Amino acid sequence: VMQGAHSDAAIAFKAAASLDDSNVAAQMGLVECLLGLNSVKDAWNRKELLVDLVASMGGEPVKLTFLSAVLARIKEKRISEGLKRLDMCRKAHLAAYDTALAATGPSIDALVSLDPQFVLQVVEEYMLHVSAEPISAGSAVPPALSAMVNLTDMLTRVLPGCTQGLFCLARAQYLQANFDAALHTLNMLFDRQDSHAQGQLLRAQIYLATGDTQAAEQAVASALADDMNVQKTTLYFLLKAKVLEGKGLAEDQLALLEEALQLQGMNKVAKAGGSAADTFARANIYSMLIGSYMSYDRH
Repeated sequence: VMQGAHSDAAIAFKAAASLDDSNVAAQMGLVECLLGLNSVKDAWNRKELLVDLVASMGGEPVKLTFLSAVLARIKEKRISEGLKRLDMCRKAHLAAYDTALAATGPSIDALVSLDPQFVLQVVEEYMLHVSAEPISAGSAVPPALSAMVNLTDMLTRVLPGCTQGLFCLARAQYLQANFDAALHTLNMLFDRQDSHAQGQLLRAQIYLATGDTQAAEQAVASALADDMNVQKTTLYFLLKAKVLEGKGLAEDQLALLEEALQLQGMNKVAKAGGSAADTFARANIYSMLIGSYMSYDRH
């Protein structure tokens, strides 16, 4: 599952479940695989059966609460319910970790209880519940964003070498409009992993937010050097277009925005509960393109 081989993992989980219908771990693993394969209806049906099964055992596993949160967002389109269940999952998981930490102190057992990979899953799910833009100065921090910051800060204190945790923390700090802290966290990330294209794109976003076009341009170039595939993403085109706008290169910006229209997925309809960042990037590309056409009086 961690390698993204959901089809192979599903076969193994099905085999384990067939040996024991009450194997909750196998059933939850299968639901996760079905979600990874985008078999949402099958995942939902199995999750409902699993809820009935654990009800007779007394107490819902945290992982099942998490899967219910994901399905509430994807299948039911009930965003508020998904966020509610995600909060329940986070609180229960951290309580279990605190209990393990109190019993054993910093130890392998406590780290196993923390389950960093699961914490990252929870963080990434929270990311789908927050805006793609930094909050305005003086605005209250949304609860989902606060949860992201607290989780990633805790994770990176326990595991300072967790690069994905550092990236998620930097992104949360950026969305908090805490730009200095976000840049500091990214520097920690780059100290541990020289090549990180998404980190460079995030750094470009921060520089653009603070008005440093030249530094943003360098960060975009570094992202491309780290991974040529970023030039297939809407975020790369959006950031590069903003850099060209900041440099006053209107014609180059227009040509780039028109090129961006050919990107795969540019014309797709945004799904409820989908990635706010992706939807935001696509919407901004269209908005900037309209502005460019109006400037040139082109139709």
